[in-house]
Amino acid sequence: MNVQRQRQDLVLQAHGGIKWVHSSLSPNTNGNPADSTLSANIVEAAKRVFKKPVRKKQPISTEVVVKICKRFASPPCTLKNLRTSLMCSLGFTGLFRANELLALTKASDIKIEADHL
Repeated sequence: MNVQRQRQDLVLQAHGGIKWVHSSLSPNTNGNPADSTLSANIVEAAKRVFKKPVRKKQPISTEVVVKICKRFASPPCTLKNLRTSLMCSLGFTGLFRANELLALTKASDIKIEADHL
């Protein structure tokens, strides 16, 4: 477990402990400090501060698709390699999602019309 996750867990455990202790006290106390908006903000801030930053993926380029086609569709290739090359080039040029590509089971599933190119 990384250090940031441990720190976030410590804040959450401390909040839970304070809430549990104050809930077990007599009802004559002034309320539970863990129910205040300040403690809720501290817990939310800990979640936000200690989370991993978002790393967006780079979009695939035409050069990468060409390299895949050259590698997998070269003369000593198998049917599996041709399929891999076709899936990559078709997915890129047709703007298909992965689940849409996987749904294509027959060649008749694809229709190319002159007015759509």
